[in-house]
Amino acid sequence: MYQIFLGVISLIAAGYCFFTKQAKMGLGFIIYAVAFVLLNPDLAEGVKSDFYGALALVLFVFGSLVICYKRKIKEISKTSEDSENNESK
Repeated sequence: MYQIFLGVISLIAAGYCFFTKQAKMGLGFIIYAVAFVLLNPDLAEGVKSDFYGALALVLFVFGSLVICYKRKIKEISKTSEDSENNESK
């Protein structure tokens, strides 16, 4: 039953993230919520339960990557005018 509780907490965190305009983190928390719901033992039996458990682990890793990923920012190269202005000062 704690899996459902974690799913609800993840949905609340996602709502807060979307409210504060942090869409990337909100998407990650929604993925977490789906992963936690898939871990519910009453969802399925047998092999299907094992499949859902494996899918939940993959989703959890994917959600972590969504939250933590940052794009590489390119540095702005100085133009010749900027370097000439800096040398004259």
